[in-house]
Amino acid sequence: MQYAQDYDELLPRTYFMPPTPPGNQSWAMVIAPYTKNVQVFDCPSYSFKWNGLWSEQMSYGYSCMMENNSQALGGIAKPAETVLAGDGDNFRLRPQAGWTTLGPGRQIQARHNDMANIAFCDGHSKA
Repeated sequence: MQYAQDYDELLPRTYFMPPTPPGNQSWAMVIAPYTKNVQVFDCPSYSFKWNGLWSEQMSYGYSCMMENNSQALGGIAKPAETVLAGDGDNFRLRPQAGWTTLGPGRQIQARHNDMANIAFCDGHSKA
C-alpha cells in the first residue's frame, strides 16, 4: 500500500522488463525498498529463501492480473474479495476468470495446516 501511495494509487505490476540494466524486476524487487529487509518475502514453512535478485521462485506470489498494467486501487470493483498476493512457489499467482478466482498453474500453496495466507487488494489478509 505504501508503493501505491507513492505512485498515484497504482499497485505495482507483477514484473517489469526494462530494456536496460538491471533487467527483469519482480514485484518483490520493486517493493523491497519499502520493507528494508528481503527476509519478509520468505515463508518460514517454505525451503526457498529469496536473495533479493530476479527469480521466478518465491515464497509468495502476486496476482498475474497485474502483469501487463499497473492497476489503480480505485479501479478494483471488489477489493475486499480480490486476491493480491499469497503463499505460492512462484512470484506470480494466476487468477483464471477474474480477480476473485484462481486457475491452473502458479497456484496458492496451502502449507499452513492445509491453509494459505492470502492478502487482498483492500489491505486485509486471512488464511
